[in-house]
Amino acid sequence: MLKDQILGTWRLKTYEAVGPHGELMYPVGRDAIGVLAYDEQGHVSVHIMTPGRTAFAGGDLSSAGDAEFAAAARGYFAYYGIFEVDEAARTVTHKLEMCLVPNWVGAAQLRHAVLEGTRLVLSGGPVTMDGLPRMLRIVWERERKAG
Repeated sequence: MLKDQILGTWRLKTYEAVGPHGELMYPVGRDAIGVLAYDEQGHVSVHIMTPGRTAFAGGDLSSAGDAEFAAAARGYFAYYGIFEVDEAARTVTHKLEMCLVPNWVGAAQLRHAVLEGTRLVLSGGPVTMDGLPRMLRIVWERERKAG
């Protein structure tokens, strides 16, 4: 069962978006790091970030200005919600309860899932980035299996 196979924690290998003419972009940078976690209760959590983001000048959250927060957010993407698996279609739907992108709260993100050894490839879309519809391809490497 696909659901059983994806449970656990995964580390990001690549996060790519392909445009309508085949142009490739890396939404959080080519060297992005991240974690994806699926638990047995049906929760999903995703965090992807650009390593080496600039620290807040004041050293703490309360002293950071709007520009610092904006720069930090440009290098970070995260959401949390529940997931459902369609075993026949080999898809996973993430239903977002919380998300860095306010427009996505309450939305469902459908991903085609392919297991390749210790890797999980999630693809789907389109998602609008830079004004263009782009298809996502996100490759994760198993960190550890739940249970």
